[in-house]
Amino acid sequence: ANMLLASALAGMVITNTGTGNVHGMARPVGGQFDVPHGVACAIMFAPVMRFNLISSPEKMAKVAGALGEKVEGLPVLVAAARAVDAVEKLVADLGIPKNLSAVGVTSDAIPTLAQLSLANTGPNPRRTTYEDLVALFNEAI
Repeated sequence: ANMLLASALAGMVITNTGTGNVHGMARPVGGQFDVPHGVACAIMFAPVMRFNLISSPEKMAKVAGALGEKVEGLPVLVAAARAVDAVEKLVADLGIPKNLSAVGVTSDAIPTLAQLSLANTGPNPRRTTYEDLVALFNEAI
């Protein structure tokens, strides 16, 4: 019941705010390669976090702390990077594929995936261009 409630609340938030790069990039991956949305999101999460790091390092440092990373006394960018490390570890611990190649995504699809993602990056913390999306997909492949 709690998962159903959480899903409903998340849907209401997305309806009102839109989605950032993680969801925006996962959508065409799922549509083009039949990858479950949650798996595609999990694969894209760390690369997008790394990309967004410079736009909101204080928030990312708080995320690292919430994920159990020891960040007290660290420079904010170092602490923020620990959030990415923690997410990568979580994805691995859950047995989720590490990259897009593992779910059948090929590098020749990247231009199309980037183009399809471009319209879904509005509320991302860092402005994202087509070239940024290509680079993010290349990192995740």
